[in-house]
Amino acid sequence: MGLIIPPETPMIYIPLGVSTWMAGFAAPTLITALGWGFSSTKRSYRVVFFGIAGMLLLVLIGTFSRGGFLGAGAGLAVLIGLRLLRAVLPAQSTPAIKRPQFARLLPVLGLAVVILAAVIGLIVWIGRSEARASGDDLRFGLWGGAASMIAADPLTGVGPGLFGRAYREIRSPVNVDDRLSTAHNAYLNNAAETGLSGVLVMIGFGVVIALRWWSLWRRADTPTRQRRLEGAGAALIALGIQSVFDTFTYTPLVLLSLVLIIYCTVEPGSLLTVTPPRWNRVGAGALAAVISVYGLDFIQFDRAHALFNASVRGNDLDAARQAAEIDPHLHLYQLQIAYLTNTIPAYEQALTLEPTWETGWLNLAGLREQAGDISGALDAAWQARELRYANAGAFNWARIGDANNAAPDADILLNYQMVTYAEVPLSDFWMQTERRRAAIAELMRYDGYALDWRYRVATTFDPDYAVSLVSPTPTSAMQWWIVGQHELTVQGDPSRAAHAFTQAIERDRGNGDYYVSRARAEVSFDPAAAQRDLDIADMLPTFQELPNAVRLALVESPEVLNRLRAGAVPGRIIEQNFEGVLFQGRVASFELLPSMRLPGPPTEVLQPWYDLAAAYEANGQPDAALNVYRAIVDLAPYEQSARDAMSRLNVR
Repeated sequence: MGLIIPPETPMIYIPLGVSTWMAGFAAPTLITALGWGFSSTKRSYRVVFFGIAGMLLLVLIGTFSRGGFLGAGAGLAVLIGLRLLRAVLPAQSTPAIKRPQFARLLPVLGLAVVILAAVIGLIVWIGRSEARASGDDLRFGLWGGAASMIAADPLTGVGPGLFGRAYREIRSPVNVDDRLSTAHNAYLNNAAETGLSGVLVMIGFGVVIALRWWSLWRRADTPTRQRRLEGAGAALIALGIQSVFDTFTYTPLVLLSLVLIIYCTVEPGSLLTVTPPRWNRVGAGALAAVISVYGLDFIQFDRAHALFNASVRGNDLDAARQAAEIDPHLHLYQLQIAYLTNTIPAYEQALTLEPTWETGWLNLAGLREQAGDISGALDAAWQARELRYANAGAFNWARIGDANNAAPDADILLNYQMVTYAEVPLSDFWMQTERRRAAIAELMRYDGYALDWRYRVATTFDPDYAVSLVSPTPTSAMQWWIVGQHELTVQGDPSRAAHAFTQAIERDRGNGDYYVSRARAEVSFDPAAAQRDLDIADMLPTFQELPNAVRLALVESPEVLNRLRAGAVPGRIIEQNFEGVLFQGRVASFELLPSMRLPGPPTEVLQPWYDLAAAYEANGQPDAALNVYRAIVDLAPYEQSARDAMSRLNVR
């Protein structure tokens, strides 16, 4: 069946939520476990520690994190290098520690070389995938953004925790991931946020840790203590290497680094036997007082945020205003006031505070358009476009310009076509004006647009041209998928279609869309195989195909049918990354005005919802049917059939 076993990499990252964070925990912990294993004199202890190391290695492999592999490789190299160092250093003053024989360590050195070569090869192999290339582009953009911030403000930086806010103003709008709030490089991130002072503190801490570790290692009175110091030091280096590629601010990772630092710098029992100087005790007391005052401030902050949360839940404008009065420095509350007020002056004031608020710019464009300020509407839509091409800015700029003949045709066509950053244009909306039809005609013939998406667009709007995209000698997964679609929908041959989809799967086994497509072909002659393919697709990412829509052909129970219909179409997503990044995880519910939303999916994709609404009407449940039509219009605002049905049901 062309199935990978397992079809999807086990989601080992779930305990920490992100695969790189999981690798950031697994790699240094793996090295620590090895250090403790090498230090143990009892065989049973060694078995446990090496067993833990082996399990952590499996976790690390499951993350597919190149930074994790590199960190683990570097940590292992340091661990082995320190054993070699003990072999060549002069004999230590403590007779309990014996130097290992250098010759006996040569096989270990050879093994280290082999492991490092394997790590490098694995990193190169993982980096070849298109998804990794896209991620690398994002990472290089973050690094370049950090460098720009450092150059602009080398002394003080942009402020602690403010990289995400500053980066939104300088990033490229082409390839954007709004979830990113750090530079994905701890050293660049620190320099960008805190400037020269932060860099000096970072270097100072590094020097102190290294000197203290060296002192403790040289004065260790037992081999066990020395080898454990080697394990902890190598683990810190592993985490430091990984920090070139990520910024670990998550509590478990911060605690892990603090524990390793303490072990590498504090001599066991010293806190109990050494009385700190009086000025140390005074300083500690002063610091505790400052922290206490800082903690008390959170009582007010929490009161304000509780009011804000109430405002989000109930669209309560008064609660938002009370939150802003209690904590006037958090701009999120001012944005909520503007959003609920929904007036041009309110949005303009909020955007002065936070000029990278995409939803604010788009809603401002909609309000200006309603007020007849076409020039102002175009300007606001353009501001949103310049922040991120994947939002609705370019689309609405083109739509407003098209409706009012307010921009050159070439610019309107180009910005219409930029909707492809956000969705595949298949809605009937695209046939409603001459400029839209021209934009689609150009798009389906543009070689730079993905071939399978070109075929989908052509199939919807120009079936004759779609036939020309069917390769007589397919070689790639995309070409075989197009052949399968042609055989299934044009030639009406499910068997040949299933064969073509199988060829696509064999060339790209991680693409869930291909399994759903094959299931669509199989439902007519092998329902069991179709069910297997749909189950596989549930474990893989799907982008254009809808597994539950295909399952409708495999069930007869009305109750099951309605459940599948309800889940057959993905609902509209309300993005919360802007406020989450800028306001340290706090989120709101900022939605676009209906007039500013993208066209959404075509009627064909929405058909399960239309069928669900019809079933509710047939069962005498007009209110339920009305809610389904509302959901359709919410997702696809230009669906006139759903609007007509809503009018009919409201009249009743």
